[in-house]
Amino acid sequence: MNINIRKAIPKEAENLSQLAFESKSYWKYDTEYLEAAREHLKVSEQDIQRDSIFIFEEDDSIKGFYHFRAVGEEAELVWLFIKPASIGKGIGKSLWQHLMNTIKGMHIQEFIIKSDPHAEEFYLRLGAKRIGLAKSTVNEHLQLPLLKYKIE
Repeated sequence: MNINIRKAIPKEAENLSQLAFESKSYWKYDTEYLEAAREHLKVSEQDIQRDSIFIFEEDDSIKGFYHFRAVGEEAELVWLFIKPASIGKGIGKSLWQHLMNTIKGMHIQEFIIKSDPHAEEFYLRLGAKRIGLAKSTVNEHLQLPLLKYKIE
């Protein structure tokens, strides 16, 4: 088994968008919500060129990715998505560790995460703290856990 974490390339934007949608679908949201979310789960070529987007590959097959954005003092883990068949196999933790190593040289003290409610526990176990709620960009009636992670 060959495992690799590497920077995404612009031509992978569509594949990453599809993986994000499949991962969101794992949580059994209703069809109407998922279709509305599809537009908000798009990774663009510009995102890949501008931000830190890294892919977890196993035998040349993409199993997950994270999208981290830092602008000035503001930093955010935009997404961390795992293919449904690979959830629970340690890929999320591997991507998180890679993220920690990636941001060491960025002089970032903390970052925020607008978490899917189903993923909040994962981030809390890794040391993030809930600081409030944020409105969903998909459904104005849905509140998302707003988390902060402080770099030690």
